[in-house]
Amino acid sequence: MDHLPVYLSLLLIISAALLVVTALIRVAGLRLGEFTIPSFFVVMYFVTVFAGCVILLFGLDEYALSIGVRNPDIVLKLFGFSSIGMLMVLSGFVFANKAIGVSPPAPARITLVPSIAQQRWFFIGLFAVSCAVLALYLSKIETVAITAALSGDLVAAAVARTNMGTSFENYWRYELFFRYVMDLCVLYFVADFGMRPGVRSGSLAASSLAVASFTAVMSIEKSPIVMLLVSVYLVLVLLRGGRYWQPELKYFAPVVLGLAALMYMLFMGAFDLVTGLEQLAYRVLTGQIIPAYFYLERFPHEVDYLWGLSLPNPAGIFPFDSYPLTIDVASVINPGSVADGVIGSAPTVFWGEMYANFGLAGVLVSSFVLGVALFILGHVLGRLPLSPAMIATTVALAMHYRFLTATGVSSYLFDMRLGVILAITFLALVLGCRKGRIWRSRRVTRPSASRKPTVSVSFRATT
Repeated sequence: MDHLPVYLSLLLIISAALLVVTALIRVAGLRLGEFTIPSFFVVMYFVTVFAGCVILLFGLDEYALSIGVRNPDIVLKLFGFSSIGMLMVLSGFVFANKAIGVSPPAPARITLVPSIAQQRWFFIGLFAVSCAVLALYLSKIETVAITAALSGDLVAAAVARTNMGTSFENYWRYELFFRYVMDLCVLYFVADFGMRPGVRSGSLAASSLAVASFTAVMSIEKSPIVMLLVSVYLVLVLLRGGRYWQPELKYFAPVVLGLAALMYMLFMGAFDLVTGLEQLAYRVLTGQIIPAYFYLERFPHEVDYLWGLSLPNPAGIFPFDSYPLTIDVASVINPGSVADGVIGSAPTVFWGEMYANFGLAGVLVSSFVLGVALFILGHVLGRLPLSPAMIATTVALAMHYRFLTATGVSSYLFDMRLGVILAITFLALVLGCRKGRIWRSRRVTRPSASRKPTVSVSFRATT
């Protein structure tokens, strides 16, 4: 009973924040039940940031308590910054809508355009190149983490995971192909199969998904395989008019959850599927926000604000050495990992890095700018007809910017991954324009709320 007034106060604060968030969503004209890049970001922010803060506020995560997330003042400050970040992102949506005049993204206002042979061969070639890069990468790895984990040596698996990622020289170059380009190809093949089912398109979709699934689990990371499968489901969502709820979800969700729980059993030592599901739930809800607690604890009390030192310095053109922010925070969270030869990394929600560099001003400005950018991007993509290439691009970009709920903005300032995705999309559109299909679209009136969304499908002569 002594804590009852505190809990009631927390509930009041949470309710007030939710009311303001709901009002801003309505003003911006955003529909959270439809898949667009802005709506997907908001949903993921609620799940991985806002909900995690609520769990930490009430002290429900034993792992967080065990590593030192105990100071109620910092936890409350964490909730405050998370709420401010969300409110500023939504304010950016409203600004883009009301001040700039950008209409809300509308996935149901689309014409579907089938693929053509040139585009298929283009993506087949990209997939082949990605497989070649994957083979080259694996040839330079002494021990693949998943083989060590399956043999029962979890310590060796953790070291192998470090060697496959953080400690691997120029890892980002290989990852660009076997993760991002390959996943984009998978989404294209799945969308192509969804538009024109057949043995050939089905074989391409299944085989590419199998290879991409291996790359997602080979370093015993749990998130990549889950995000890959979620991406495949989002392709289906776009093909069906844009609503998140589809009948297949009742089969898809148990499969994804069961697979993730099984990975926790095999790679993280969970005793059974129930324990694996419990660990998965806390990992999803609080895993990305817990490091933000240590960002707030460490800056500026133990370390002064970085004033941009953690931001990228490509080719050393600026007169400073980049501060290894995520590695530094990881060593604070788990100091014993360094002694074991494991170089950890503790990224967190995008505003965490901006806070460590610029304090509250960094949180306010970065969140607002991000909101404006996401709203405009969603609007532009929502105006284009959906070919398999555009479906793949829309889903890939949604997943790309979803990671801002779990990583800093520095990797997005000189965004090689975004450049590659857009370059591939542009080339695919050029190939499609040769047959006069990609840019041919018409306005389709948004259906009323009482009717299911309809999508006009155009099937002119195909190659």
